Amino acid sequence: MAELLAGVPLFEGAEDEDDMFARVMELRIEMVAAECRAFEGLPGLSEAGRELLCGLLSFEPDQRLTAAEALDHQWFEEEDEPVSSFLLSPKQPNGFINFF
Repeated sequence: MAELLAGVPLFEGAEDEDDMFARVMELRIEMVAAECRAFEGLPGLSEAGRELLCGLLSFEPDQRLTAAEALDHQWFEEEDEPVSSFLLSPKQPNGFINFF
């Protein structure tokens, strides 16, 4: 979902498995510290959209949304900005999308 909305891979440019793991751990730290605010860098995504992303990307299995729970989420009932507005978000030079 994050990659579709941003228009670029979540961890673009990872050099190897260790680099990818380090980037995933950075995201985990941000999500623990900032909770759903970790995705405020996605312009136009509502609070409900950020909440859905947090639920889908939760590192704790008992807190992760199931597919059925995700499809039933309130984000699908509200009107967000058009997807085209997300695709205009600038990519960061380090290969990360500006989520944080």
